Amino acid sequence: MRIERALTRVFFLFLFLFLLVAANLTYLQVIKASQLTHRQENPRELMQELSFKRGSIYSADGKILVQNIE
Repeated sequence: MRIERALTRVFFLFLFLFLLVAANLTYLQVIKASQLTHRQENPRELMQELSFKRGSIYSADGKILVQNIE
């Protein structure tokens, strides 16, 4: 009987934590989404600005395996 009560408490604790995380994710993705996308330190914006041109990949004997297309 005590084990059932303890398991029920653990279940409801995890259920509460799951609902808390789900509510936080919903808040961030629905309500704060536009503010987060337009922030200056948005990683997506920084990656677009800092995209670097990569070089070709050569095999051991010097032949080009992969070459960039511009």
